[in-house]
Amino acid sequence: MNKGPDIPNNHILNTLMMKGFDAAVGPSEFALRLPNWMAHCAFILFTYLWLRKFRNTAMLLIGFAVMNLNIYLLDFFSLARGYGLSVSFMFISVYYLYNFLNNPKWISITWSFTAGALAVWSNFTLLNYYAALLAISGFYIAFLKLQNKNSIISNLELIKMTYFIIGITVFLVLLILVPLQTIKGNLFGPEVGFYQNTIRSLAFCTIRYDVNNAVTLLSGFIFFITIISGIIFLSDFIKKKYNLFRSPSLMILLLLLLAVISTQLQHLFFNTQFLENRTGLFYIVLFNVCYVHLMHFLIENYAYKLFFYITGFLYPAILIISFIFNFQLSGPQDWMYDSCTKSAVKLLSQDYLNSRPPQEKVRLGATWIFEPALNFYRKKYNLIWLSEITRDDYHAPYDYYYIHDDSAFVRSPSKHILMEYPVCKNVLAKTAHNSQHILNPIY
Repeated sequence: MNKGPDIPNNHILNTLMMKGFDAAVGPSEFALRLPNWMAHCAFILFTYLWLRKFRNTAMLLIGFAVMNLNIYLLDFFSLARGYGLSVSFMFISVYYLYNFLNNPKWISITWSFTAGALAVWSNFTLLNYYAALLAISGFYIAFLKLQNKNSIISNLELIKMTYFIIGITVFLVLLILVPLQTIKGNLFGPEVGFYQNTIRSLAFCTIRYDVNNAVTLLSGFIFFITIISGIIFLSDFIKKKYNLFRSPSLMILLLLLLAVISTQLQHLFFNTQFLENRTGLFYIVLFNVCYVHLMHFLIENYAYKLFFYITGFLYPAILIISFIFNFQLSGPQDWMYDSCTKSAVKLLSQDYLNSRPPQEKVRLGATWIFEPALNFYRKKYNLIWLSEITRDDYHAPYDYYYIHDDSAFVRSPSKHILMEYPVCKNVLAKTAHNSQHILNPIY
């Protein structure tokens, strides 16, 4: 059947922003991608603001490379989807949480939860982050209350924080409750385990090749850094006599771990699938933040600083090498199949003008994944002769066909191929009695 999973739109904020920009500047790729381009600018800005707090030029270079040169993460800052928005808002939330942990003011926690809620509204999988943010903030506010004898923060500030957190959380739940209840189908990933599905899938997407067990090595590195961070930050916490106010790095690590535990608990109690590839994208950012904190802590608190500087540059070096070898503009890794759609629509228009009477309506049958892009280009190019594309079964009679990975269907005697797109595994064809020529494939 030509039908995708029955799920709601879980990129609501991105959809609203795209509609707004589309209305303001007209239908164009620029209008649809503008929200994520803006999100990328914000991500870069807050990366700099955060790294500047370390007051170390080497850490600025290490941190900027770690945060901004992951080739997989960069894909999503140029697409018309909510992933770039979500990780940008999440990082802004982490930035203000870090400010709050160092200097507990209610305005910092307000911005942290506002950005966290916007992250969820951009992509529902960020609920795992928001749950972790709630737990960390609640625990820290309770700690501040116990320490209030030292006048760290006033009771009025604590009350304002508590009411704001409750209020924005209730509001967020009301916004997303209905679409969450209607989620069906395989929205996330398989059910093997967090390491296999989430860590290894993100490691593969980061380097894009599994040569000489590279994915296993990178996955092991991620696991190792997380464990070492826990040991070092916990030891420091104990040395500081269990003072959370002096252990912000430990709290940031706990934020990552609680976001991981969230998916484990959901799988245990509700049999939900583990996040995989783009649905777990935010874990890349959270891990990178923890990595930078670890390197900064080692450089500032231990001897052999040169060794830690060199070690600190190893992970950025992996990201830079992957970036150099994998950077390309033809299409993102997760949606390479859609990178040929614009060319296919132009070719379809050319064939229509050459073979059809003016204004005659034609119908295009397509694999369901192409429906949004095809209707966008239909609107952009004002193709009034092309009927609206639906997700109905493309095996029904149509004038043209745009099919993904179904060679047996498009190579039947009743159809003639107009163009093959091997890289995308797509074929543009039309019914045989309308065909006049066959074009060479595009590679």
